[in-house]
Amino acid sequence: IISYGDIAALVYLRNPFTIITCVGLSKSPVENLAIILSLYGACKRLAPLAAFGWVLATHLSLYPAILIIPVILLLGYGPDTPPRKLFLRRRFVEVGDISSNDTSFQQEEVVDGREVPHVFSWRPVIHFLLWTSLWSVYVLVLCGVSVKQYGGLWELFKRYLNQYHRLYIVAPVHDIAVLFLNSTK
Repeated sequence: IISYGDIAALVYLRNPFTIITCVGLSKSPVENLAIILSLYGACKRLAPLAAFGWVLATHLSLYPAILIIPVILLLGYGPDTPPRKLFLRRRFVEVGDISSNDTSFQQEEVVDGREVPHVFSWRPVIHFLLWTSLWSVYVLVLCGVSVKQYGGLWELFKRYLNQYHRLYIVAPVHDIAVLFLNSTK
């Protein structure tokens, strides 16, 4: 039997509108597939699969990088962990009435529900971080091979940093200086 989460993922991924969006050269369904792959791997506590999905999703877009927190929590605690709040259970205790010997009255007694502590397991988290490092290096090497015709990965980084420096550092300082000089005239 397939679970409801698997059915929802299959319906989304096999949706004709999703496939048409992919044909239109949008990468969002592929990003969503990588995110689902990462969350699926974390729910099944498969660190290599979760790491592959997370690295692929963050390679395609930066916003899935924030998924590292839920993925680590899913790997550490498991998917079936209750929330952090520990709810109090109520137990009904029968109390006898002194005058009539009737035991039909019930009194609530609050019992603390902290019997089963949920321990965070660091082993799958460490495996996830190691696999994330491995997959990141692999993707970086593949990117280096694919941009070899444009001067390599280091040349791409230098161009990006030069553009970043011009747009976000030099231009605002220049604008502030011009504004200051114009205001003093």
